[in-house]
Amino acid sequence: MSLSKIRKTVIINRAVPGSGKTTISRCIAQAVKTAGLSAAIHSTDDYFLTSSGTYDFIPEKLGEYHQKNLDAFCADIKKGIDVVINDNTNLSSWQSEPYIEAGRNAGYQIIVIEYEPRSLDEHVESQILTENRPDAHGVPKETIIKMISDYHEFKKSFPEHYNADFVIKILPHEFHSTKKSIGGSILNLIKG
Repeated sequence: MSLSKIRKTVIINRAVPGSGKTTISRCIAQAVKTAGLSAAIHSTDDYFLTSSGTYDFIPEKLGEYHQKNLDAFCADIKKGIDVVINDNTNLSSWQSEPYIEAGRNAGYQIIVIEYEPRSLDEHVESQILTENRPDAHGVPKETIIKMISDYHEFKKSFPEHYNADFVIKILPHEFHSTKKSIGGSILNLIKG
């Protein structure tokens, strides 16, 4: 794919923890890079990972790490990376506004990927630290309940907020098939 024939793209994930947004982001980045384009994933969660790969949430660092993530995201847009992904939860408008603004100001199209929440039990289960999931976040059940509520509340107004070029909705039962097809779908959307 010729670099001159693609539309530079910002992808905004919008999901409750445990929805699979990081997995989907990696699938997209791999497909984009395989096509000869550049991609970068930016997640505030990454700043909480220890050297051993476990997740260590430090509440006092959240503001600082959100700013670091935004700064790195904006730096990649300034460098002209073809696809720049915001892999945060983006459950409220204030969380995504600076990322959308940075993309729009640089002439990037905006694609929102909205992950419909799974059952509460599935989200809670996904947060439990195990040998197979050393980076599980351990988000408490009460917080997951609030995040699911925030997701649905913001959903009422998010289309106007994002003014996205494209919105991709992923339902829980579509997750596994979407992992296989999402890279191709995104490549089709960024072709000029």
